[in-house]
Amino acid sequence: MYLVSFLKNLKKKSNWGIIVYMLLNCLLFLPLFQSGTNLRETLSLIFFCVLFYLISLAAMLSPLGEFILRLRTGSRPIKRRDLERKLRPLFDNVYQKAKIKDPTLPGNIKLFIHKSPIPNAFAVGRKTVCVTQGLLDIPEDEIEAILAHEFGHLSHKDTDFLLAITVGNIFVNIALWFIRLIWIILTIPLGIVLKMLSEDVGEKLHGVIIQFPVWAWTRFGLLFIQASSRQNEFEADRFAADLGYGSELASALDRVAGQSPDIGILKAMYSTHPDTDERIGRLQDLGAEYVAY
Repeated sequence: MYLVSFLKNLKKKSNWGIIVYMLLNCLLFLPLFQSGTNLRETLSLIFFCVLFYLISLAAMLSPLGEFILRLRTGSRPIKRRDLERKLRPLFDNVYQKAKIKDPTLPGNIKLFIHKSPIPNAFAVGRKTVCVTQGLLDIPEDEIEAILAHEFGHLSHKDTDFLLAITVGNIFVNIALWFIRLIWIILTIPLGIVLKMLSEDVGEKLHGVIIQFPVWAWTRFGLLFIQASSRQNEFEADRFAADLGYGSELASALDRVAGQSPDIGILKAMYSTHPDTDERIGRLQDLGAEYVAY
């Protein structure tokens, strides 16, 4: 059931950018390992790259992969009883509504907390919703609205595609590690000459030569990710509105506007989010009665 739902969401038009990025990550290995021009060898290499990518993705979708992702994002179990008493009823209320709307949602999604003072929430993996410490300072109905938005991401399997991007970045890092090694070997004589001329200039130029491919590929990949991320945010907003949180979500978006998360990979992904006013405008088009002034 989950695999069918995953593939159904994968073929959504809004995910084309992520699919292209995944394929490009696989193809990035071709220049490194291709020894000839034989078409069969090339196709075989592409097949094994894609297969290895899918196996890596399956590992990331496993409980172990989700545990590692929680650690990477700083998601921690809620240990304080006062925070548990405040958040648990809000979470369970939204969870119940989301499960009615989408029965395919896992039955054991868990709530975690992050120590960031910036009001925010995020979903990762298949069964993780995390709120920041700063989110506790906003009204409870707005907390529920933001939780509803995150359940929308879980429902649409957007978090799985975030894992696909993470695996893709691992691919890129491996490939670029080889590129860096080659660059280091080829530029050792140049580095020695530059160091003789000016140690400071030599180190900086050598660093630019090695680091530039990483920066360029990351920026290039974000163009494709952005194309998918923007639409997925709108769809998660619609999910929250369908649960009855349109006005509350619009108010929450206005309240936290401009406060991007300081949480690793999520910080980079947040930079691809659509404009807050555009999101609020679409929620108003869906019937949200929110008025800021």
